[in-house]
Amino acid sequence: MKKFLRNGLMLAAAGTLLFTACDPEETVPENPTISVTTDPADGIVEVNEAISFTANVTAPAGFNTVRLTGVTSEDANITIPSGYQTEYTRNDLGLTAEDTEATAEFGGLSLPVGGEFTFTFLAVDEEGGSVEEDVIITVNDKAATIYTAKLLYAPTVNQESKTFFSTNLGQTVSKNEVDASAAPNSSDIDFGYAAGSSGTLWLASPSSYPSFTEYALSIWNTLNTTTFVDVALSDEEYMALSTNSDLENAFNNGATPEDRKSGFASGDIFAFQLDEAKNGKYGVVKVTAVVDGNEDGDFIDSTDYIEIEILVQAD
Repeated sequence: MKKFLRNGLMLAAAGTLLFTACDPEETVPENPTISVTTDPADGIVEVNEAISFTANVTAPAGFNTVRLTGVTSEDANITIPSGYQTEYTRNDLGLTAEDTEATAEFGGLSLPVGGEFTFTFLAVDEEGGSVEEDVIITVNDKAATIYTAKLLYAPTVNQESKTFFSTNLGQTVSKNEVDASAAPNSSDIDFGYAAGSSGTLWLASPSSYPSFTEYALSIWNTLNTTTFVDVALSDEEYMALSTNSDLENAFNNGATPEDRKSGFASGDIFAFQLDEAKNGKYGVVKVTAVVDGNEDGDFIDSTDYIEIEILVQAD
């Protein structure tokens, strides 16, 4: 949508009306025009995917300035990052006051949330005439992947218990399965469950998995590091998590980064970030149950397990 503006001058003499001859060669300069294209051309991107703009201006009165004046949205509050060049003058573009054509490239700009956003560009000529162009950009936010009711069992001497979880496979895995040197392999594993005889519980990265004799992970080729943070989410806020950006925000708002969590209980919620080798994806895990299967007061037996729900960013 374009909006044209031109400064006008009106002369009036009190009680007197003056007539002057018109110079047939004197004309009012035309307003500038502006056309803005985007890359990608359809103006549709994913969250955190950069979009760039090319502004082409025609200014019969001489080109002066083109600028990105702002970004507005009903979906989110967006601030243009400091350091992003939002304005180009004729000097910036190597032009003179007589030049009537200008092209300005506005570099890649990414948005951290989904929604529909209006980018407003303003072109100004040497006579003060101006025109605005609104460009609508759609930012898609992918739906997070959800895994529910996953059971992680206490480590056992025979190493057959489904103790570990892989976000890319979406399944629980035993140490024997990983040791078999076939899929799944150690690079798939993001965290596992362990318990001490004193009743302490851990949810731990392979790189910092508690040292049990039967579960030494030193033979694994890859020991991923998953970073956990505490998050203060109500049940309602947890249930509202649904998109990739929701999970990233949950992690960034968390506290006390650790590569293993201990002493947790049913109802606890943690955000996490996967190893860089797994693209540093963000996620959230909720402990929905801690079960002492044989009711002996500890959580180290084959009948003991935790039940978790996991949300992780989609590719």
